[in-house]
Amino acid sequence: MELYNDFVSQFENKISAIKLVKIVSLIGENIRDGQEALALYNKLLNSTKTKLDDEAKLSLEMEIVIMKLIVISTQISHGSPDREADRESIALVLEHYEKIVNTLKSSEPLVFSKFYRARSMYKKIFGPPHEFYSSSLMFLAYTPMIEIPTEEAVQLAIDMALAAITSSKIYNFGEVLATPILDVLSNTNEAWLKQLVELLNEGSVQEVEHMLIQHREAFITVNSPLAHNLPIVVQKAQLLSVVNLAFERSPHDRIIKLEEIANRSCVAHEQVKTIFVQFAPCSFD
Repeated sequence: MELYNDFVSQFENKISAIKLVKIVSLIGENIRDGQEALALYNKLLNSTKTKLDDEAKLSLEMEIVIMKLIVISTQISHGSPDREADRESIALVLEHYEKIVNTLKSSEPLVFSKFYRARSMYKKIFGPPHEFYSSSLMFLAYTPMIEIPTEEAVQLAIDMALAAITSSKIYNFGEVLATPILDVLSNTNEAWLKQLVELLNEGSVQEVEHMLIQHREAFITVNSPLAHNLPIVVQKAQLLSVVNLAFERSPHDRIIKLEEIANRSCVAHEQVKTIFVQFAPCSFD
């Protein structure tokens, strides 16, 4: 706080609002006392000396939301229930600024990065997993990997992999595999999560089943609220095995025999029909 009061405040009205927010955010991130950091952010938001535009306000509001979500996440991890009032107030802030983000025509990636980071943190805690996943992809689209602290990047990679693997509404893994986020799991104890996402993307049923057996205990005990719905993983592999089988064929040869589907998906002939029934609610866009 002293750095802001004694130094930054002397020139805060002489630089762009978004640059000022960047500086203040860095100061806030290095303040150990969360309440003091919040006081700093609110002081700037309510300042009569410096007028913040919508982009700067959004970025600063997201810093406040992120701090509150960190507190809520810590409380939940310690067994305390989240306070409904805090949850609702954060949801309202995100809803308000989502409308602004959707209409914003800005060349400043920080604005979008802050919003989608806050939204992905909220969705990780409160769900649903597929919205956490999509928000995280947007966060990565506006945030260079070099700007994400290593520990945070590793946790994000774990969470995105788990959401992709277990969500009943995520069947397209190409987007996350196209980013470098899962690469941070290399040479860690969670490297198998990236491998599992790759195997699911290929529709490799037997390999997926083998990996689930091999890492079952780790899958169940992994530190993330997104680690759930284990039975759906093999089902997703079966569905994607059929999708890949279809795409491997010539556009002029789309007739696939029942035996081919059964062999690729590793199910009995009489169970093939259930795979197609499962396709109805799925999206592969």
